[in-house]
Amino acid sequence: MSPLSKVQLKWIEAASDLQLTIEIDFDLVLKNILVLKAPVFLHDFGGEKGTLILESFEDISSLEKELTKAGFGFSVQKSHASDKYDREIFIEMLTEWGWTGNPDRIPVWYPEQF
Repeated sequence: MSPLSKVQLKWIEAASDLQLTIEIDFDLVLKNILVLKAPVFLHDFGGEKGTLILESFEDISSLEKELTKAGFGFSVQKSHASDKYDREIFIEMLTEWGWTGNPDRIPVWYPEQF
């Protein structure tokens, strides 16, 4: 396994703080073919199947429609040297993406007006 990126480290911290379910270095397989390796896969938010967190749009530029059709959301987040986890920014972003998981497992921090 390669060293973790700043984006991955931020998501690991967010997952711990906000009780999120994530996978690091997620292998996305569609139609029995490995399509891409996403740095982070976030369950229960965004797309019906969750959201792929990528560090470059080029990773999915030719797959955008196929990913959406398969039920995946995606977000491109670049690493910056000054990047630090900010709880309020993550809550705002996750709220915008929307909860798509089991209604019985909605996090306590998630706004009730959805």
